[in-house]
Amino acid sequence: MTELEKIEELRKEFLAAENPDPEYFRNKMKAEMASRDQAGKERLVEAFKKSAENACDRAEKVYNYVSLKMRLEKALNVISMSYMAEHYFNKSGSWFSQRLHNHKVNGTPVAFTDGELSILSNALDEMGQLLKDAARSIA
Repeated sequence: MTELEKIEELRKEFLAAENPDPEYFRNKMKAEMASRDQAGKERLVEAFKKSAENACDRAEKVYNYVSLKMRLEKALNVISMSYMAEHYFNKSGSWFSQRLHNHKVNGTPVAFTDGELSILSNALDEMGQLLKDAARSIA
C-alpha cells in the first residue's frame, strides 16, 4: 500500500465513523509516522500534502457547484434551460441539466467548463436585455 493510499484509507475511516474522534486518528498518524525510517516519514509527509491538495480540490469543486446553483436559482425558475442549452450551446436540455446539477456521465461528474460558464453568462445577459426590451415596448 502506498503512502497516499494509507492516508486516504485513514481519511475514509474517519469520515465513515459515526462519532469520529480526532485524537484517535491523530494518534494513528503519529504511530504510523513513528514506525517509519526518515525516508518513509518524508514519503508519508508528501502523501499527506497530496491528500490535503486533493481535499482542497474537492472542496473547491463543491463550493463552485453550490455557488453557481445559488446564483442561478431565481433566474432558472424564470427562463427555459432547454432554450438556453439549444440556442446558446447547441446541446440538449438534459446536457445543460447534467452540468448544472453535477450529475455523473459515464461514471464521471460533469460541470460547466470555464468557456461554457462564459457562454452562460453572455446568454443570461442577452436574455435579460431581451426581457428589458420587451418590457419597455409594452409600457
